[in-house]
Amino acid sequence: MLGRPARDPAPGSWMGRLRSDRRISVLPEDWSRANWALRLARDFNAYYLHIPLDDNLIRGLSPDSRHVAYIKSLISTDEAKIFLSVIGTGVDFEPFVNDEDSLKQLAKLLADICRRYEMDGIDLDWEFLSAPGPEELQKLKALASELKILMPEDSTLSAAVSRWRLPDEEFFSIVDKVHLMAYDGYGKHATYESAVADSDILLSRYGVSPEKLILGLPFYGRIFSPEAADYWKGTMNYRRIIETFQPEFTADDAGGYYYNGPETIVQKTSWAVDQQLGGVFVWEPFYDTDGAQSLSGALRDTIEYR
Repeated sequence: MLGRPARDPAPGSWMGRLRSDRRISVLPEDWSRANWALRLARDFNAYYLHIPLDDNLIRGLSPDSRHVAYIKSLISTDEAKIFLSVIGTGVDFEPFVNDEDSLKQLAKLLADICRRYEMDGIDLDWEFLSAPGPEELQKLKALASELKILMPEDSTLSAAVSRWRLPDEEFFSIVDKVHLMAYDGYGKHATYESAVADSDILLSRYGVSPEKLILGLPFYGRIFSPEAADYWKGTMNYRRIIETFQPEFTADDAGGYYYNGPETIVQKTSWAVDQQLGGVFVWEPFYDTDGAQSLSGALRDTIEYR
């Protein structure tokens, strides 16, 4: 499960933000009042606090301790863990890894944050703006290698990747876990078939072991009609889709949006269990609804009774 970011940056693979959700405030002073969010987000076994790689991070102004405290407040089992996820594109990362000294300073900063807040590891969400060249790949691998040296003992280094722009095989041998963002494809952006195909690329072509692979599940929809002005770019979170269009329980599309309904979440999760993958993650639980159409509920029931 991916936790609420300090602010809601659009992932690099998106060409736009999720539409404004006024029921979710990302102001830290408002988070403690979001009791409905606590209900949706409990009982996951891992939480990732997403922090943009920017001057605030470098200057020690983020992460905000209140955000860390909020994520920790979601923990309801002794096994649950907290991770720092650093998000950005090559444009964001490269200024801090252009030479050996800068790279070591960044790695030390991240490792120190991990220790200070007693986190269980670091997730690198370095998203490529285009097909990565040898120089960018080398910098990514160098940062991962330095983090493995500096991170606390027994902590986990993971990375978020998209099948459309992948690191090389050597990188996957460095990290402990791989979060596969199996969504944001063109057309119906996150079908069951595309999730299986995306996974197979990593498992078969790149030699990633099943237990290292974490399959990503989207809790939002994308416009999938080529006739629409915002085809593929237009997004709406799952809860808003349910509230606006009242689709059938078995549906995966409504109002021009394609999304994953409960049945597709069950199908993908069942496949991940059958393939003995390392798990599934969601982006993100706060986009869920409650009641019978809750995706989190479908996910948990599948894992529990599979």
